[in-house]
Amino acid sequence: MNVLSLSSRLVGLCMLAMVSLAGPAALASEVTVHSIASKGLNSDFRYTVYLPDGYESGRLRYPVLYLLHGNGGDENEWLVKGQVQPTVDGLIRDGKVQPFIIVMPGAGTSWWVDGNRDAAETALIKELVPHIDSSFRTIAARDGRMIAGLSAGGYGTVNAILKYPEMFVSAAAMSPAVYVPVPPSHSSAMRVHPFQKD
Repeated sequence: MNVLSLSSRLVGLCMLAMVSLAGPAALASEVTVHSIASKGLNSDFRYTVYLPDGYESGRLRYPVLYLLHGNGGDENEWLVKGQVQPTVDGLIRDGKVQPFIIVMPGAGTSWWVDGNRDAAETALIKELVPHIDSSFRTIAARDGRMIAGLSAGGYGTVNAILKYPEMFVSAAAMSPAVYVPVPPSHSSAMRVHPFQKD
């Protein structure tokens, strides 16, 4: 065996070792930001979409999770603070969940309701959901649609699942900001437009 072929073989073995040390191949999920003109919000309704690995090259239809942020958040809240992309990539890679689409809309301090200033509930249910179903390869039925949210997003989740049970197969309200009978005076809910009377 000459020196050149030995050298080539050694390089090949080193590359193979580096690949095996790197662990499983990274998923090629994609995150993109979009917006639609919203009558309910009287402005653009921005949202971020997580598309699983294989979405672009395939023809499959996917279930969708609508993930609602808390009071004052935006369409990037779950990506930055929640680390959605690496978390979901890992769950899919490990076979713990099937691939799915995640839609993360941004609605500021709306609490996801039709309030004094914004109609965020209408924007979410009547505008965004149909837009997503027509723009992406979703399972456009109750069995393919989920909703979840944190804090004020949990409040919006509880409202959505109770008012529109025909739209969502499951829901998760994480630390939902729900009160009986009303929020305490120190709650941020008392300082946002949906809950102010004057």
